[in-house]
Amino acid sequence: MTAVIEVERFGALAVVTRDGVEVWGPGPIAQAENKRDTLERQARRKRRQCMTCSDQFMSEGAHHRMCAKCRSGASAIFDGAV
Repeated sequence: MTAVIEVERFGALAVVTRDGVEVWGPGPIAQAENKRDTLERQARRKRRQCMTCSDQFMSEGAHHRMCAKCRSGASAIFDGAV
């Protein structure tokens, strides 16, 4: 189950909550929104297996399926360097 991360505004200030529990704030709304975005990115991170070499790596999310080594090799091929 994915945690629900929200920004709750109180006038010019805001707090960030995760599943209803305050995890940041109070502070400026822009900073609260940045903190929410950071927490959401961190929640998507997990260990995945590289689809090219099968090594385990820390993935940024479902879109990130290749390790850095394989991704840099693939970009060299697409750039015409190889």
